[in-house]
Amino acid sequence: MGPDYGELPPSSASIPLNLTNLEDTYMVHLSKIMSENSTKIAGGMLRELNVITLDLQKVIVHAEGSMIRSRITLHHCFGGVVPECTHGLPVNTLFGQVKLPSDLYNNKDVCAYLDPLSEFKGELIGGFAGDMMSIDRHLYKNKSIVVIPNHRVEEFKLQNPHFLGKIIQIDPDKITVTEKVEEIVSQASNQISLKKLYTTIHLEMKEKKFDTLTNVETIFKK
Repeated sequence: MGPDYGELPPSSASIPLNLTNLEDTYMVHLSKIMSENSTKIAGGMLRELNVITLDLQKVIVHAEGSMIRSRITLHHCFGGVVPECTHGLPVNTLFGQVKLPSDLYNNKDVCAYLDPLSEFKGELIGGFAGDMMSIDRHLYKNKSIVVIPNHRVEEFKLQNPHFLGKIIQIDPDKITVTEKVEEIVSQASNQISLKKLYTTIHLEMKEKKFDTLTNVETIFKK
């Protein structure tokens, strides 16, 4: 099930979705952990991992310089930032399962990594538009954009000295990284936002049409 965007405007049904730009649309990854050498590695960039041993003892493992991973999948959202309603830690309570909100949307240390879908050929293994998965790592090259809080710019440059893409600085006291990403996507002429994609598919399916859904699946399978 896709993200819930609330009531969908009927007028959207008459707005055609140009899928010719689908491969130009940005895939977005949010993280507080800084990339290194223009690369994000799935689960391998945490400096310390909390591990529970077989005898239920909690120990801290220093992962840096080892092959230890907390996960092997790297996650990007197609056409924008993953909707907040789909992100967060599920917790079982007396009242059922609830999601604790993620701090990725307002944490002032979070960076955003944007790269066109075309740069992920041969890397994606599955998921859905709001959570596309690849294995191991992704190298951000000349088509990439990184949105960075101004107090972390020097850190980024030190750890990514040969980054070929565009760096956009923000003042996190004035704008969140999520808001900046939405601004970048909305102002670019060749972008299809996640919201518009889901809206179009939803409205077509109500009329028992599956053109956009079929076309998107075909392109992603390439």
